[in-house]
Amino acid sequence: MQGGHENNDEEVCPSCGSFVDYLLIETGFCEECSLTYGFVTEVGGTRCRRCKARPVDDSTHRICRVCRHEEWLGKNADAIDRYLAGNGLRIGRAIKAVRQQNSIICRRCGALMKKATRGTAYFCNKPQCRTAQNKLRRLIYVKRIPRAQALEIVLEELDASNQSTYPQAEVR
Repeated sequence: MQGGHENNDEEVCPSCGSFVDYLLIETGFCEECSLTYGFVTEVGGTRCRRCKARPVDDSTHRICRVCRHEEWLGKNADAIDRYLAGNGLRIGRAIKAVRQQNSIICRRCGALMKKATRGTAYFCNKPQCRTAQNKLRRLIYVKRIPRAQALEIVLEELDASNQSTYPQAEVR
């Protein structure tokens, strides 16, 4: 090999010709050339652990937005495929349907809870829903009732209160 360089993991910057670990995805040059020629004003921060090229958006993530989207597509590929084949949807609508299917909905009012964690959040932050959440917490942590059983009790009470609030018409 010419030049005695044998590491195939490094890339060559087209501007300066030096070997670097990665090129910036935004410019196609190394960090030094990108800063020198003013293509970017700031280089630094955390790099994506998966692709090692793009910067991470914030301190809460370890991989970039593009890689997170690719991982989500990989995890939900079967569900997307079912929507494509079974319902005849286009890819954009199939992805939207899977996102909606995966979303977490308040058990009391049916509102979408955007930043909720599946299995731990059952109710949203509306006052009526907070009452149900507080009842659930009381059953779990004070009365030591298992989570599934406590949730069942709270949901039964909600159903009973909804039926008494909206009485059914008598059938004759």
